[in-house]
Amino acid sequence: MKLFKASLVKYKFKSNEIQSRLKDLKFTENHYDWKLKVKDNEIERLKVQLFANNEIIMKAKNNEKELKEAKASNDYLQSLQSDSTKIELELFDTISQTYSMATVECVMNLTDLKVPSEKVGEVIRTVALLCGKTVSRVPAPSTVNRFVDSKIALAHKHIASKVTKEMETTLYTDETRKFGKCV
Repeated sequence: MKLFKASLVKYKFKSNEIQSRLKDLKFTENHYDWKLKVKDNEIERLKVQLFANNEIIMKAKNNEKELKEAKASNDYLQSLQSDSTKIELELFDTISQTYSMATVECVMNLTDLKVPSEKVGEVIRTVALLCGKTVSRVPAPSTVNRFVDSKIALAHKHIASKVTKEMETTLYTDETRKFGKCV
């Protein structure tokens, strides 16, 4: 019986020791649960902050894009302003010894409006003066005639390329009969 009592005391001591360790483990578990909740709350707070930061970044990108557009617009307006302070129009390129394409197009449009070749240069000077500009060189009447010749040749070439693809190219405006019918 003494042996039984000694074993019982030994087991009670072990039981108390195990219960003490169990309490320690539960305390540690509760402590870690609390730490986990704190970390979860911190993670949620960081997610909210990340979302807010992403919104700020998107706004910054939009602002940067708007700034670039505004800068491009400003540069364009400044170039227009610097062009408007330019007094002389450059119609002729002295390096390549040719008139600019804008000049050639202007001459073609003026001749379409029945301006005589001899007067095209004077019309260009007058319009430039009206706009507060000057021109150093205008096309001579012979140059205007050359532009008109190239315009006519280009028109003929364009018509030839279009008409050859068509089947019937006859114009029936003179009341010509075809297959017994007046067309």
